Amino acid sequence: MTKEKSNTLYLGVALRTSGVADVERFFHGLKFVSGLTAIFIVAFTIIYFCQPYEKNDGMHAYHQDQGMSAWEDRASFLGYFGYGYLWGKHSSWERTYQVGCVEEHSYGCDSQTTPADFVWIQFKDAPGDYIRMTIFFAVWFCLAFGYFFLRRPAPVRFNRNLGAIYTWYRGRLWIHPLYIFDYRCQLSRDVWNGGGFNGPMDIKLRSSQNLKKRKTFRLGIYPFPGDEYGIFLAEILQEFMLGTYEDSHLGWPQTLKYPWWQRSLLGRKELPDDIDQYAEEWLRSQQKKTR
Repeated sequence: MTKEKSNTLYLGVALRTSGVADVERFFHGLKFVSGLTAIFIVAFTIIYFCQPYEKNDGMHAYHQDQGMSAWEDRASFLGYFGYGYLWGKHSSWERTYQVGCVEEHSYGCDSQTTPADFVWIQFKDAPGDYIRMTIFFAVWFCLAFGYFFLRRPAPVRFNRNLGAIYTWYRGRLWIHPLYIFDYRCQLSRDVWNGGGFNGPMDIKLRSSQNLKKRKTFRLGIYPFPGDEYGIFLAEILQEFMLGTYEDSHLGWPQTLKYPWWQRSLLGRKELPDDIDQYAEEWLRSQQKKTR
């Protein structure tokens, strides 16, 4: 990549005001894997519940002889949650409740047992089964729909006016209180983007509550806009912090882009409105400690 291209390519950087730039946290990997997982899980679930009976399957043949459809056969576990007698239609569970429970008084029932009571009776009889099924449903929901709730993390702010780099993560300020910063960029083969070696930029920030605690923040966008993108991004941000040329020459937009595939039902995470003030106060407090 060349510096001339920075005027035309989107690098994952937005110039909020003069001397203040926000940089996207690298996010594509987790969202991408989550999306592929959701497609696989939903497709497998649809195929599992909607495929017809197999001719040579003895158990399915028995259920078919009992008048159960393929859907009722595979969804029979939902009867533990009232399917067929409390909600929905399931011939087998409906008979189990009406005949076995109400008429024959099996399972600890009597003639006054309601459908909701029958669910409670089954829960008391085998609570472990309900716990395992609840865990299974929770994991299935996270895998199938987690993509739609996965939020893009808040950006990292490079503030030349304060001489600091910072962000907000898990309820606290993470900061690097200097203009100059070190970075890493591990280049690896970019299989999804036509091959070659590329990678994002890594920078370490310190916890404002414990300066000995450091965390690596990965910065950049995907697909990568050019070769050795992470290195180029770090170099141009270093020059930005040093103010070696006018900000207007960078051609950065005022806001970060938000592609459709990164969107979440919960929205993207944003930096607190008062984070600049918070960072400035923290820097003053550190200066007082050094006097």
